Amino acid sequence: MIKKIKDKKTNDVKKPHDTGFLGLLVLFIGFSSYAIVSFSTSTGQHVKYQYSSVIGSGEQVVTEVTLPPAEQLFTDVDSNHKNYEAIKVLHNLGVVGGYGDDSFKPDKIINRAEMLAMLTNAVDSDFSIGVYKDCFADVKGEWFSVFVCYAKEAGWVSGYSDGKFKPNDPATKSETLVALLRAFNYKICSEAFDNPYQDISVDNWFAPYACTAKKDSLFLDGDSFFPEYELTRGDLVQLLYNVMILTGRV
Repeated sequence: MIKKIKDKKTNDVKKPHDTGFLGLLVLFIGFSSYAIVSFSTSTGQHVKYQYSSVIGSGEQVVTEVTLPPAEQLFTDVDSNHKNYEAIKVLHNLGVVGGYGDDSFKPDKIINRAEMLAMLTNAVDSDFSIGVYKDCFADVKGEWFSVFVCYAKEAGWVSGYSDGKFKPNDPATKSETLVALLRAFNYKICSEAFDNPYQDISVDNWFAPYACTAKKDSLFLDGDSFFPEYELTRGDLVQLLYNVMILTGRV
């Protein structure tokens, strides 16, 4: 005979097999809770380990990166200088050199005589076929006379109406570009169909040269050219480098 069991609170009648089912259910819930808690604890420890391995103790989140030292070419030109590559290449080719104190002085304004000395070096001029002196009223037998007189004979430059060349005057952007493009026999725009720059009108004698500079991106110019801008040594080396790349010389 099967006994009937009454619940003390509800007086409901429970059968023995119902009690067994509830026991299994409690056991299952307990096991599941243990598994969830165990997994959560394990995962939390893993995440905590991974997090701490990334940021350390939490006292320093950003790791300081030490960059390699810049390569030094001259005492005042390292690999961070804007004209570094141009100066390095032309220096290795023997086109340009530094000063006795191992500096290059890239920001020094270059004069007309120095500009031609650098330019004749870049095109590997042959000075053995003539006598280059006394070509202007102010160019006699000075150290620069060979470069200035060679450039005059080659048609790169001309003097002023008073017969002078003014070798110690700063080399301007416009006159340097003209001499350089002529020295390299660079193909010049036959004519400028529009104003190449806001400050160079289409009817200006310099317009074809400015057109060439604009077309081939010889300068990093905006809308204006600034023809009277006085070039630095770094500027000139960069311009030479740009033209030498376009003409296949480097």
